[in-house]
Amino acid sequence: MSLVENLRQVSVGKLFSEHSNFNIPKYQRGYAWQLEQVEDFCADILKCINYRKINQENDSCQEFEHFFGGIVCIESKVSGSSRTRYDLVDGQQRIATFSMLANCLIDAYRELSNNISDTEFKELIDGRIFDLEKKYRYCEDEINKRRQKLEKLTLSITDSDFFKKEIHNQNPTPLRESNKRIKKALDHLRNFINKNISSDYESRVDDLKTFEEVLNDNCTLIQISTLKAKNAYKLFQVLNDRGLSLSEGDLLRAKTMELLESPDFESIQDEVGELWDEILREEPSNIKSYLSWYFSAVIGRSPKSKEVFDEYLKHIFKLEEGTILSYDDAILLKNKIKDIKLNIDTMSKLCDGEWPYEDKNNSVCRWDKDRLVILTKHLGHTNCIPLIFSAKKLEQKTFSEIVNIIEKFVFRYKIICNQNIGGASSIYLKHASHIIKNRDLFDIGLLKGDLQKLLNEKAPDSKFSEDIKSSLNYRSNKSKKNIKYALISLEEHWRSLDQEKNLPKVIDKTNIFDFENGTTIEHLYPQNPDKDNLQDDCEPIKHTLGNLTILSEIDNKMADNLSFEEKKQNLSRTNKKINQSIVKEYNHWDSETIKQRQDDLTEKLCRIFKLT
Repeated sequence: MSLVENLRQVSVGKLFSEHSNFNIPKYQRGYAWQLEQVEDFCADILKCINYRKINQENDSCQEFEHFFGGIVCIESKVSGSSRTRYDLVDGQQRIATFSMLANCLIDAYRELSNNISDTEFKELIDGRIFDLEKKYRYCEDEINKRRQKLEKLTLSITDSDFFKKEIHNQNPTPLRESNKRIKKALDHLRNFINKNISSDYESRVDDLKTFEEVLNDNCTLIQISTLKAKNAYKLFQVLNDRGLSLSEGDLLRAKTMELLESPDFESIQDEVGELWDEILREEPSNIKSYLSWYFSAVIGRSPKSKEVFDEYLKHIFKLEEGTILSYDDAILLKNKIKDIKLNIDTMSKLCDGEWPYEDKNNSVCRWDKDRLVILTKHLGHTNCIPLIFSAKKLEQKTFSEIVNIIEKFVFRYKIICNQNIGGASSIYLKHASHIIKNRDLFDIGLLKGDLQKLLNEKAPDSKFSEDIKSSLNYRSNKSKKNIKYALISLEEHWRSLDQEKNLPKVIDKTNIFDFENGTTIEHLYPQNPDKDNLQDDCEPIKHTLGNLTILSEIDNKMADNLSFEEKKQNLSRTNKKINQSIVKEYNHWDSETIKQRQDDLTEKLCRIFKLT
């Protein structure tokens, strides 16, 4: 049996002028078009305008059609009225953008009306405003002998209030990403209209009329209607808006809302809709990562990249095709989605480096807590989130150790040696699963051993040393965060480097370095030497690690392009061990000294970034 009861090609003007209104169902996402899609939309409108201008003396203007794709609706008659209600299953982006364009035309006409004194002209413009509002903004209806003025288009619950206030120029505050996209779309459409209308009043009236005629007559859509709500979800899954694919979160929202489409579950469905709206507030790429990490942490393996939706239905929600929920099932489904929301919130905070414990007893210090910020923000490593998320179930001290282990591992394995993260991700998931199954049996030594084994295979000392020398070079137009991180790590471990032969540690955790501000990289042989300090043999290697150190911003400004002898005086006044060693060990500075120090620092980094 066909899912479709009615199919027609219709102009946008005719579609909106009919005695009907449009509603976005609960299971739909918010407004999703980015600026790129709005620009494409405007380019299509401009083609129609240009065609009209070229052929304005020709009767073919009205017959010319520009196809804008399809919309899919659930069609229903309103009880006690002749009005038709269309629930938009697919195509809300197009319909919403056409509605926004009409409202921007209304604003442009109204601005014109407010700035002219010619009474006849003003009446003409106000009449056009009335016609546009009646067609695109409101739907008047008589229901059970009562007159009502309804919105022509009602967006999803996430956008409805914002959209209504925005088109009525009430300057609402955007609360979520879809609200921001609506505002950007409206701003772009207003600018688009202003760029394509004349400056003098009379010509402007004609140009706006051309816009209006294009919108009414030349823009066409294919409208597909179904009378049965149960067919809506199937169509929703199959069809996409203008090539903009539905995300896994959108599909999961739609499926769970569909399952709760029953009068018995109305309040539960409303709660689930609100939960999904909160979950889906961020960008789709972030949501996809969170959903994948949550699945990985709970199930112990990554979901198949193109099957996150199906994997969730089967393994998280435990739903089969054709499932009919009981009331208890509906409550369980709601609680599972609530659990997903809470855990995604936690993952989002972990990605931002937010420490997940209330540390009333100061069992770990600020230095330890900063490792999470360094790992996720400065090193940009989030593949480990399933393990970090699971490790939150452990004692705070153990959690802190795990973060420190991963930090050391990822700098060596990925940042410097640029190895594929897949092998590490498998280890992360293996140990995340161990924690979930029985946290009391988790052995941090086994995690260290697995990661060290991977380092031995893919990032041994020989490769790490080679890659340090090739990758930790100062470039004025590139990020210096990896060099800064390496130098700070050397400074933090310096006191134990001579004491510990294998695994140096941080003895003093009271000195906290600011990665963003306050810590700068200094060239020992000047970056821009004057003629008296120029050494030709140092020039090719002046940006290598052997010629670099760290200073405070004030000390860096004082050192500037001084000679090495002068810089030694500044270095001796700093409290940094890495600088005191330069003063103590080197009497002069030349290319051989830079090479010697490069080898020494590289050997130290090999020891620091070893796990066992």
